[in-house]
Amino acid sequence: MLTPGGTANATFHAYLSTLGLPIGPGDVLVWSWSANAAMGPPIAFDIHSHVGGYLEYLNVTGDRANNSWSVPGSSDYAVQWTNPNPQSENVTYAFQLVPPPLDLWPLYLLLVAPLAMIGALIWYSRRKKRRSHWPVGRGRRAGFQKIDIQDRRYIICAPSHGSR
Repeated sequence: MLTPGGTANATFHAYLSTLGLPIGPGDVLVWSWSANAAMGPPIAFDIHSHVGGYLEYLNVTGDRANNSWSVPGSSDYAVQWTNPNPQSENVTYAFQLVPPPLDLWPLYLLLVAPLAMIGALIWYSRRKKRRSHWPVGRGRRAGFQKIDIQDRRYIICAPSHGSR
């Protein structure tokens, strides 16, 4: 309850942390309020901080308001309602704090790295099986094999080890 303007309780000031809102950078504060069940008269509402001096982030005047505010950084943020009217005002309010989205890219690495390793192992194992291009002993004299040298001429080699 805000008392008439100019009296001791015509202003209500509260730090968001004392309202149970552990606010931090990247959070989104969704808020709504009404004065006298939105029947007015209008009152003033603001979100501000006192760190490094008074810094106002939001200022609204009306008999009701709702919106959201993205928290720019670390500070001790506060809200304040002020009644400039000659009659008392009953203020009802609601706040919801939405945390920033999680940064999930490290989890993607945990998925991609093992898959890449499995793919590399499969590729390497298949590559290793195809190494022998010239079968020994098929259609030729056993113990001799054809070797491809760099100038693309073919020569006949001496028998391989272990053959007689």
